[in-house]
Amino acid sequence: MFVAVTLLFLLSGSAGLVYQVLWMRSLGLFLGSDLYGVPITLGTFMGGLALGSLIGGRIGDRTSKPLLWYGLAELGIGVFALMFQPILSFLTPFFQTAAFGPETYPYTYQLIRTAVSGAVLLVPTTMMGATLPLVMRHFIHRRETLGGTAAYFYAVNTLGALVGTLVSGFALLPYLGMNRSTLCTAAVNLTIGALCSVIAFRSRLTPPPPEASVRELDTIPNLDVHRRRQIAKAAWVAVFVCGTGSFALEVVWTRILVMSFSATVYAFSSMLACFLVGIVAGSFWVSRIVDEHPNPIRLFANLALGVSGSVLVLALLINAIPPLFAQILASTSQLLPNTQALAGSTLLVSLLLLVIPTTLIGATFPVALRVHTTNVRHVASSTGRLYFANTAGAIAGSLLAAFVAIPAVGERNSVIGIGLLFACAGLYLRFREGPKQPFADPLLRGVAAGLVVLAAIGASLPYRVALNFNQHLEPGTEIVYHGDGVQNTIDVVQSPSGITSLVIGGNVEANNDYIQLRHFILKAHLPLMFVEKPRNALVIGLGMGITLHSLSKHPGIEEIDVIELSPEIRAAQVALREVNGDILSNPAIRVRIDDGRRFLSATDERYDLITADPIHPKVSRVGYLYTQEYYQAIRERLNDGGIVCQWLPLYQISPTRVRSALKTFFEVFPNATIWYVRNHALLIARKDALQADFAAMQQRFASPAVAEDLASIDIHSVEDLLSLLILGPEEIAKFVEAEPGVPLNTDDYPYLEYFVPGDLYVGIDENVEALTAEPGDPTQTVRGLHRRAPRKFGHWPQPASKRAGRSSAIAPDREAGTD
Repeated sequence: MFVAVTLLFLLSGSAGLVYQVLWMRSLGLFLGSDLYGVPITLGTFMGGLALGSLIGGRIGDRTSKPLLWYGLAELGIGVFALMFQPILSFLTPFFQTAAFGPETYPYTYQLIRTAVSGAVLLVPTTMMGATLPLVMRHFIHRRETLGGTAAYFYAVNTLGALVGTLVSGFALLPYLGMNRSTLCTAAVNLTIGALCSVIAFRSRLTPPPPEASVRELDTIPNLDVHRRRQIAKAAWVAVFVCGTGSFALEVVWTRILVMSFSATVYAFSSMLACFLVGIVAGSFWVSRIVDEHPNPIRLFANLALGVSGSVLVLALLINAIPPLFAQILASTSQLLPNTQALAGSTLLVSLLLLVIPTTLIGATFPVALRVHTTNVRHVASSTGRLYFANTAGAIAGSLLAAFVAIPAVGERNSVIGIGLLFACAGLYLRFREGPKQPFADPLLRGVAAGLVVLAAIGASLPYRVALNFNQHLEPGTEIVYHGDGVQNTIDVVQSPSGITSLVIGGNVEANNDYIQLRHFILKAHLPLMFVEKPRNALVIGLGMGITLHSLSKHPGIEEIDVIELSPEIRAAQVALREVNGDILSNPAIRVRIDDGRRFLSATDERYDLITADPIHPKVSRVGYLYTQEYYQAIRERLNDGGIVCQWLPLYQISPTRVRSALKTFFEVFPNATIWYVRNHALLIARKDALQADFAAMQQRFASPAVAEDLASIDIHSVEDLLSLLILGPEEIAKFVEAEPGVPLNTDDYPYLEYFVPGDLYVGIDENVEALTAEPGDPTQTVRGLHRRAPRKFGHWPQPASKRAGRSSAIAPDREAGTD
């Protein structure tokens, strides 16, 4: 029975982590992934676990069959998982009509989002949180095995979460999608529930030993009831503090690693797996010593102090991560396929850095339970209270790290603060240990002094812009803006030659060199050549504001709405005024901080032009800005005759993935055309038939403001524009059909997000050759063109006056899309 329940408990932890991934993604699409959307969802999920631990503890102490209740909880989780999407669908009309957006009704909006999140998450997560106390109650009968058994099952459940992280990130979602992954995971829960119920009916709960044998902690004799309660309370407080520090460390260190690794879905999965590996190792390690240790309170204190020291050392190593990762990735790429090399390198570097602190963190909870529990008759409620403290601390830590620490003091200083927080927990436990003065111990004085020195050294280190492993700043580059925001770290840097670059989370998203200016400016003017009388436009993604600046020059444009996810990007515009002409001072422009998808689903506004300009689909969750559902939302927000311009990278993405992206876009916009702008593609389509009139295009081109803007990138005529057109609807259909098995990229099956990261070393030439393999005449979409425009595919004149002495602040050359 012990082995069977161990296996089932491992599967339970695995299923719980898979649900966290699935439900966070679903609610991110439903509620938005903006500044508050993710914390609301995560807080609700963790809050349910905390509430469930208390309820499970109370039930466990009062029942003779805790395994039966555990089985019922697993059955309930499985049933609710099958109902999750129908419940969201039922709530959709209510949510969209009750609160339009965060700027219109901010408090009502956030309250309703919290209520929706609670309605779909609290019930199943409460049942998840109840499982650990119930299992503890069934197997722990003697105080001599309390710590070891608790550590064992805590490790087993965490090992299950590790398995769930790897399975969901590398198998379920990449190959089955959201719905089928949910069905498989629900089947696991239902099986666990059924088997546990059978085991429960066939087993009897062994009664604990008499009360007298567990009346006090064996490591501190002759304690009265009051003193025992004080020690139990100290363990509860310390677990809360350690939970706060642990999740704060996860939030901050994930931000730091992402700036070095690039934010692919495999990077996040690998980093989470690294945290869980350490916790599993620490739990299994401490299970061998906790019950025999002569002073578990001091053991708990020493573990916290050890975490403190290792975390403070991490603060000193931040600048060494990008080159270390680059070297390891270069080596592993020669041995493994790209996806496995990227994920393996991320996991290896993360593990090298985090194995010590996470192992020590993993050991703290079982030791704390050993200190906190004075009576095995109440082990379930004791486990529930302690798990509640740990989870409540996790909620507090994640919120404090994201909303307070990082914006106020930055990543490095946040790591230092976390290290000192663990030190406070360790010192607090030493003070509560007994009547002796802790600082009378010279060893403890030395440890405290060492921690202070480490913190001081870390705080004195200068700030350096962290870049992904394949980029580096040129000598002499100046940081003209730095901001640590809730969602991203933003840097605006300027090279010695005057090129300005926008760095978001370690990735250079845009610069104003000649190569990048081309597609930024064309995203504004090119699609409007097909619109007879444009009046308003929607720009999704503020970036450096270059496209926005060009768009404002177009005749007839009266209103421009800009949707930007990160408020820090808007704040960074103060350093970009010379680049974009201080475009945000234009009264015709309205910037809204919101999730672009959520805005499209909620607004009633319609537009003549929508520029959809996401970043590279290799970045986690960005693939949802390339899905069929997203394009359908754009189509619904277009006026009759309205046009959409979608950016698509042609670097670090294979022809197969390009076909998937085009197939998805073409499914919604069958009149699409593709325009090649060196390293990039612009997908342009109209809601109705895309048929341009050559004479009308010449008339729009004749506008002095438009002509001047286009001339700055060596576009001097309509013919120059048409030379960029490489595929029309017929050619796109042939290109897509050349590989029939390529799937659509949908919300249910985010194909691009999971497979584009493996195209890390795919060059642009492969896509250029694939796109131009079949001959055709895409200029048939233009009426009145008496001769075909000369084909200058892949060629772009670059006068020496524009290139001489001007180079990007980043090497190698930037290739991203958001301007």
